[in-house]
Amino acid sequence: MKPYRTGSSSKQSRDAVECLHYAMSLPTSVVITGIDNMDVLKQDLEAVRSLTASKEENSALLKRTEIASCRGPI
Repeated sequence: MKPYRTGSSSKQSRDAVECLHYAMSLPTSVVITGIDNMDVLKQDLEAVRSLTASKEENSALLKRTEIASCRGPI
């Protein structure tokens, strides 16, 4: 599962962590993030440290991304 598309802005970074929280809250065996530099590694470690995704947070994320998910990859 690739939980997010890489970006460089702080908003994209925050969204990436939120997507990682969502992916890590699912009943999966592993979430592969693809780490190609130290910034991404630090971001992924922060996502693990701050994991608090609740059902409400996951529902809100799914609602916000519903239209984009229907369009597919950019």
